[in-house]
Amino acid sequence: MDSARRARLAVQRCATRDAPDDRVAVFDLDVTGDPPTLSGTVSAPELRRRALRAARDAVDTYVECDVTVLSRLAESATCSAGVAVVRDRPDADGERVTELRYGCAVTTFDQREGWQRVSVPDGYLGWVRREHLADAVEISPDGVTTAELDVGGVTAHRGTECERLDDDRVRFRTRAEAEVEAGAVDSLRRPDGESVVAVAREYLGTPYRWGGTTTEGIDCSGLVWQAYRRHGLTLPRDADQQRNLGDCVDRDSLQAGDLLFFPGHVAIATGASSFVHAYGPADEVTENSLDPAEDGYVADLDESFACARRLL
Repeated sequence: MDSARRARLAVQRCATRDAPDDRVAVFDLDVTGDPPTLSGTVSAPELRRRALRAARDAVDTYVECDVTVLSRLAESATCSAGVAVVRDRPDADGERVTELRYGCAVTTFDQREGWQRVSVPDGYLGWVRREHLADAVEISPDGVTTAELDVGGVTAHRGTECERLDDDRVRFRTRAEAEVEAGAVDSLRRPDGESVVAVAREYLGTPYRWGGTTTEGIDCSGLVWQAYRRHGLTLPRDADQQRNLGDCVDRDSLQAGDLLFFPGHVAIATGASSFVHAYGPADEVTENSLDPAEDGYVADLDESFACARRLL
């Protein structure tokens, strides 16, 4: 086995150990040439250091290093579109993994043919069209919109962060300001189970859309993300990540706001057996039950229930 191959295998083992989740870390490296050269892209200096050490420890020759560290390219930006699709690769055919919403805080990295690699507020990494991004201004977000709001011809969806001003106006990270009616903006407040459920129920009837986060379309983990985000708590984006949060709860002790997990799915408990969720088979956000005696009972979810977690 040549030196480059030995070093490459060592780097691959390093990736498995130190960056197992490519949704939140970039570890795109290879080792080629003679003498071997480590090249590619990582998201943080520590990943570069560990990969280079692994490669050099695996061979008895010096390993060159030509690695881009994304954190050194990081700049602040915001989304200037109402909704911008984030994809898993810089291609219109890439999988929709999540969405940017108007005025959200974004960190940008490298560019590729009109696409910008970004980190969204929950740390998820992906690619978005560059024209959907703008320079951000500092605001002190102290409110979220409770309804769709027109901001210079762009729709700021329900749950958009903003800074409240003194004259019934709000400011967004895009620099734009808008006048709002009474009740159109809520203060950020400490969540409780009932308030989380109230936000989730606002999305009842919203179409199911993989990777969605708005009333135009939302998925199961996006609904959970929004229900907590509108209380100032940023959760991980996907259901398997959310499952690592909070404390385990017995199924017989469910309370409003608890998260219920099933294979590839998450819901928010609204009571002892009822729950609200963005449900693919129903093509919308709906409220259902784990109790066979109740309306809305879903047998396959009852049978496949995995666990419940309490965050509050």
